[in-house]
Amino acid sequence: MRLAVWVVSFTLKLAFAIISISGVHALKTYLSGDLSLENIQIVTMVAVIHFTFVLSAIGISVAERLTRDKP
Repeated sequence: MRLAVWVVSFTLKLAFAIISISGVHALKTYLSGDLSLENIQIVTMVAVIHFTFVLSAIGISVAERLTRDKP
């Protein structure tokens, strides 16, 4: 396996691991309890951060597909 392919594969695996951890944290924050304005703002910010991770992983995946060598 070429080094570039290994690096991209590792990068995608790392991105998906971060997304998984972020998703668990977002769920924990959402299920934490009260619906005060402060808690709603915190949940919103955690969701925005999580979706930023998701979009960046999608971007990495698309960039990898565009730069992949064609057989």
